[in-house]
Amino acid sequence: MRISGIRISALFLIYFLPFAMAGQTNCPCLEEACGDIIASFKLDGDQTVVCDGSEFSVINNSVIPDVSYYIWDWGDGTRDSVTTTAKQKHIYNIPADKVCQKEKSTFVICLLAVKKCGNTYSCHSNQSPIAILHRPIANFEFQNTVCKGKSVTLTDKSCNVKSSLSDAYTWTFHDGTTSTQKNPSRIYNAPGTYNITLTVKNDCGTHSITNSIMVVDYPDAKVNISQSARDSMVCVGDTITLIDTSNVWSFTTWTFPGSSTFFKNVLNDTLDWKLEKKLRNKEKVFPIDTLPFLDTITFIVLKKGTYKFVLTSGNVCETLKWVWNLKVFERPTVSLEVPPTGCETASLKPKVTINGDYTGVLWAFPGGTPESSNTPDPGTVNYSAPGIYPISVTVYSLCDTLTVTQNLVVNSRDPVQIQEVTQSICSGTSPLTLLADRPG
Repeated sequence: MRISGIRISALFLIYFLPFAMAGQTNCPCLEEACGDIIASFKLDGDQTVVCDGSEFSVINNSVIPDVSYYIWDWGDGTRDSVTTTAKQKHIYNIPADKVCQKEKSTFVICLLAVKKCGNTYSCHSNQSPIAILHRPIANFEFQNTVCKGKSVTLTDKSCNVKSSLSDAYTWTFHDGTTSTQKNPSRIYNAPGTYNITLTVKNDCGTHSITNSIMVVDYPDAKVNISQSARDSMVCVGDTITLIDTSNVWSFTTWTFPGSSTFFKNVLNDTLDWKLEKKLRNKEKVFPIDTLPFLDTITFIVLKKGTYKFVLTSGNVCETLKWVWNLKVFERPTVSLEVPPTGCETASLKPKVTINGDYTGVLWAFPGGTPESSNTPDPGTVNYSAPGIYPISVTVYSLCDTLTVTQNLVVNSRDPVQIQEVTQSICSGTSPLTLLADRPG
């Protein structure tokens, strides 16, 4: 049994406990009341190294007739009490938090011999330091994620390694190849996750650790634009979809028009553009804007202008940007002034009001001179005969093609016939009504 770190027998409790309790049997001890005695010990066999965590033996080579007992004080807080000179075994366990603080620890072993005679005793102690070599601990640092084709250096952070050994460091890679360098470099030519094992060694044995490294390919920044916007020009009210089609090695984020910070919640409609309703409803679930990380963005443009969308794609290999400048045009509205009525002939300057963006106009003046024009102000158009003439203007834009028509009426001057008056007209008679052959 063990009490306060001392392994003792029942016999020891009965006969010798009073001496131990009195504090008289501690190292060092030199008492000769029962005659001179000498305590002596040595390491068993040819042991030259005692290792952390490994059992070793000591030999008690004391020659003491009628010895009462021996106490082995190991210097680590434990003591063993025995009554014979049999070999003693012990293990020093260095705590994990201290094993890398230094390469070895020194303890003092004390063998205490006690001989009892009556109410007194003799004692003698022999002390000897013992060096305990700490076990090796493997550890290394490296860049967890590397780019294919690029060199990665593995940096040893192990402790208690005996560097003079040819195999002090053994690196084992996924393909079975090895290296005995302390800090080797490695190039991985294909993406994937690969294990790396480091085994370190000293006179007390080996220790291994395995870590994984991720090798990635180069990113790209690719976006699929909805068909209507592939020429980078759309109209107010159009719906545009952008789909991030970058490869699996790309970590991508969107930057939207008007966003001044990375995290910017865009739940509310802006004055310039707004998100598709489904996206807006989805965003309400999250406390921050997750749109920068979505693969598919659908939005509606509300106002003319030029808007810049950026998709940033990157990883440890490099960072790329896809930049798209979207130009938004306002749909045109057209108002054509009603021409005044002409008589026999007509000369007029057609007037049109165009609001919004347009690319061109085309006038048509059937029966007039000129018969057409492609300028907003066509100048004077002449009509040389009575009739009803359509005047039309077609406005072209990227958004719509609009045609507006008004009719020009040119009346004729045909002679007016007055019905013959058959009655006599005398002075003072009532007024006479004359009738023409046409109303008006």
